[in-house]
Amino acid sequence: MYPVVPRSSHSLLPRVIRGESRASLAFYIVLAIACASALIFGLGAAEPQVTPGTVIDANTGLVSISCTSPTFCAAVDRIGEVVMLQGAVWHAPVRIDTEGGFSSVSCTAVSFCVAVDRTGNAFTWNGTSWMETPHADAATGFTSVSCPSKGICDALDREGSILLLRNGAWSIRTRERIASSFGSASCPSPAFCLATTRTASLYLIQGTDVTAIHHVDAATAFTSVACSSDTACTITARNGDIIDYHSSKIAIRRTFENRLSFTSVDCTTGPACIGVTREGTAVRISSTAAVPIDSIHDPTSFTSVSCTSASVCFAVDDAGGLTRIPV
Repeated sequence: MYPVVPRSSHSLLPRVIRGESRASLAFYIVLAIACASALIFGLGAAEPQVTPGTVIDANTGLVSISCTSPTFCAAVDRIGEVVMLQGAVWHAPVRIDTEGGFSSVSCTAVSFCVAVDRTGNAFTWNGTSWMETPHADAATGFTSVSCPSKGICDALDREGSILLLRNGAWSIRTRERIASSFGSASCPSPAFCLATTRTASLYLIQGTDVTAIHHVDAATAFTSVACSSDTACTITARNGDIIDYHSSKIAIRRTFENRLSFTSVDCTTGPACIGVTREGTAVRISSTAAVPIDSIHDPTSFTSVSCTSASVCFAVDDAGGLTRIPV
């Protein structure tokens, strides 16, 4: 096991109060309008109201979002900033990573999130501040992180390593020989994860056992995976294919035939999943159909989606925008 690396604390709230955020004037205009609307319509501490493409990060594109409820989310961007929803307020972007842009974030509670970056650093939110673990992956950069419960996470890197966070310490679970970089991971429980690679292979992670299923869909590349349980997962592909995983059985649905390119999927609210696309659309995915949601159209490309148990999803895009998607 790797030793625990000394950490440095980055407090979110003091930096917001001191105005050290790098958000532009456009962000504050949007924030002021949102606050005024809340007062006018009596929203108070209710969940925030957003329209497609509402800018919450005017500095750059957002790459990942994770929500535990309609009033708590963390979103990360390409230049090391985090944007957090707490209550009914989206805070201004705060830069906590000075070495590289983020690749993924996963939250399980208002007091626990983990964000990883492209240079191997990890950041843990404890409810009041972000704690950095420099070079948690000493070999290369992270591509994805998934946390099934507080204090427990699995993360993937570009060179085939699967890393664990347990009891505050990072270690390597295994190092796989893969033809391309790991992509996305979903861990519905500490005992099971499903990981994808850029060349459409799957890796089943069950305790200390890792099983590879190579070239599941030779026609495309996988972009995201989401598991609602240890036996049910949905994988999305760049060409619009949807791959169903049920108790080790795999079925490919050639749903959109290159008309849509999926970028992210979330199945938290089950039995339906919500997928988002490079074309700025959202798709409701059930066991029998995949139907675009007509009311959702983002002017740019969606990059990530996260759903809550309250049947609400939030999606972010590559222009720093946020869209609320009804499930």
